Amino acid sequence: MTAERAEHQQAFAYYGEQSLSAAFHDLLADNDAAVRGDIEFYANALKRGAHVLELGCGSGRVTIALASRGWHVTGVDLAPAMLRLAGAGRKRLPPARAARVRFALADMTSCSFARTFDAVLVPFYAFNHLPSAEQRNKTLDVIARHLRAKGRAYIHVLPPA
Repeated sequence: MTAERAEHQQAFAYYGEQSLSAAFHDLLADNDAAVRGDIEFYANALKRGAHVLELGCGSGRVTIALASRGWHVTGVDLAPAMLRLAGAGRKRLPPARAARVRFALADMTSCSFARTFDAVLVPFYAFNHLPSAEQRNKTLDVIARHLRAKGRAYIHVLPPA
């Protein structure tokens, strides 16, 4: 088994169907002082109606909130259980808002879309979950390939300390 495949298996276990990490993901985000207000931050930073790629979208907490406010958001995550939660959240949206949301099961280090975006987000420490410099560099390459000219990337990371 390759090291990358082993890391994928760990992600599946950590965010598995019956895991507490998946079940309480949004509660943890809502109660993390470093994350609180992140949706408002993105909403204030993004141009109205922008097309956004969210890497590490998890349960769709940010994706759905931004789509509800008028942005077109494509959320990417590696964990099927998290995308099921995200899909359930999308189903609760009115049809016009749900039409602005797309989800894709993919790895943020290698995903590829045949389009570019006005902004790329990597919220809630998702970048910190990448265990190697190689994976972080690959993710930065994905971000660069998917940003339109003058697009912006927003990566929420832990402080170095």
